Amino acid sequence: MPLPQREFMACLLIIFLAANSFCPVLASPHGADISLKTLQERDRLIAEILELDTRLALLQSEKAAAETRLEELRTALKTTQQEKSRLLKAAEEEERVVGRWLRFLVEEGSFTYLDVLLGAANLADFMTRLDIIITIIEANVTSLKQLKSLTLEIAAQEEKYRAREQDIADVYAAIDRSLEEAQRLHQAKSAALAEAEKKLDDFSAIIALSQAWEQVLPDIEHCLNRLATMSWHTIEPDQIKLNYFRGQAEVTFKQRTLEKLLNQGLDPQQDRYQLQCQPGFMVLTRPALDYNISFTIYTQNRRLLFKPYSVTIGQTKVPDNALKLLFQDRELALNIPLMAGLQISQAQIKAGEMQVFLKRGS
Repeated sequence: MPLPQREFMACLLIIFLAANSFCPVLASPHGADISLKTLQERDRLIAEILELDTRLALLQSEKAAAETRLEELRTALKTTQQEKSRLLKAAEEEERVVGRWLRFLVEEGSFTYLDVLLGAANLADFMTRLDIIITIIEANVTSLKQLKSLTLEIAAQEEKYRAREQDIADVYAAIDRSLEEAQRLHQAKSAALAEAEKKLDDFSAIIALSQAWEQVLPDIEHCLNRLATMSWHTIEPDQIKLNYFRGQAEVTFKQRTLEKLLNQGLDPQQDRYQLQCQPGFMVLTRPALDYNISFTIYTQNRRLLFKPYSVTIGQTKVPDNALKLLFQDRELALNIPLMAGLQISQAQIKAGEMQVFLKRGS
């Protein structure tokens, strides 16, 4: 083989080897892209599954509230029926009394009245007989008024009866809608889980997260309801600094003070709430269920409002779409007992404490 041809083949071989040696480098961006897509897909599916879990939990809570309301309405309806029956019996008795008096007045009244008035022996006897007649007339009038009052009460009870029947029908309809929605959400979750199982290697971790979230949700609901009904106005500050010249005051609440109020009334054997004040955040922890909720705070005239910021289960932060559903229409306020003319100008959470700054109202 001539030398130039050998050199040409060697050059081709070198180019081929070089191209192959660069293949992993060229392929790595594509692999990174696949990995990124997998992570994005994982995050999307987690967000979708946890959102569906949240919707199902809220739906279950609404259904339970509807069933409680249904029992209350049934009890009220039974009471209404009993009251109506009592009023009907009383009205029937009063009607018989009125009927007897009417028959007496029609059949024997004229003769009796004349006999009473004209048969008097003297003025004293006449006055006595007249008093008896007035008493009889007043009794008739009273009976008629009582009968009218009973009739109106029966009509009112009848209206309550119809209203409660309609309320019961509305609650039944709401429960039916909840069941239909729950069925739809269960189907959607099954589809999301099937997709996750097909696409993700760590599917078992997704299932574990979903199950943990299902257990945590009722406890968060209970926790938020407890926070909303806490007697915050009874809390006493740990420290107050006054600036008379500027008309300002700095009020400090220590972490332990807030935590003590939060656990007030709980059985010592129960799982306690743990509260931690960090710069910018107040973190509420439930050790038994391994989750925590962080809050930020903001002011509104004479009120201090807590705004849920995030929820973490174990090491996993719950997606915002699920939190938006969970915290919607909730307002957690700390009503600080202020003297007239004062309002909250600023509030901040520092390490181990919360500070509230007061000023004179404008």
